[in-house]
Amino acid sequence: MTDSRSILNEFKTRLRVRPQTRDGELVDVLHGLLEQYFLRVPDAHRIFSLMKSRGDWIKNDHIAFRSTDIRSLLKVFL
Repeated sequence: MTDSRSILNEFKTRLRVRPQTRDGELVDVLHGLLEQYFLRVPDAHRIFSLMKSRGDWIKNDHIAFRSTDIRSLLKVFL
């Protein structure tokens, strides 16, 4: 089974960062969120690892924040 660091590193290096933008900051935030997700949801790492071993590419098409008040987080994305 692939370790979490390997999956996280691949996630971070495959994201395209456009020159002269702040895309790198967003990549860092997304990487940190995925890292926390793996820590809090052990099955997530196992699922990512199994999919990777099958040759699948995991591509996120959205992020869901389940909270009643995410104003403090909005600064990161604006």
